[in-house]
Amino acid sequence: MRVQALDEYTIEVLGEKHTLLNLIRWSICEFEKTRKIELVGYTIPHPMEDRAIVKIQLQNEQYQTKQEIMEVLIRGIETALEVVSRIDCLV
Repeated sequence: MRVQALDEYTIEVLGEKHTLLNLIRWSICEFEKTRKIELVGYTIPHPMEDRAIVKIQLQNEQYQTKQEIMEVLIRGIETALEVVSRIDCLV
């Protein structure tokens, strides 16, 4: 997975599809504690493209920066990995 912040709301993700992106979106919505999230979602512009566009909007506009949304995404990925590892331990 490669990621790049395009602006203070938008991150481009290369090499991932719905399975992982939906899990990351869910983990940000459910577990993000550092910043209050107004909106998080993603779209895959075309099924033949190997890229997705993730949008993250924070409730407090003063924190809406490229660096901050990248940190939110990273925490979402880390949380998703924790959830998956707990599920793996139960199986």
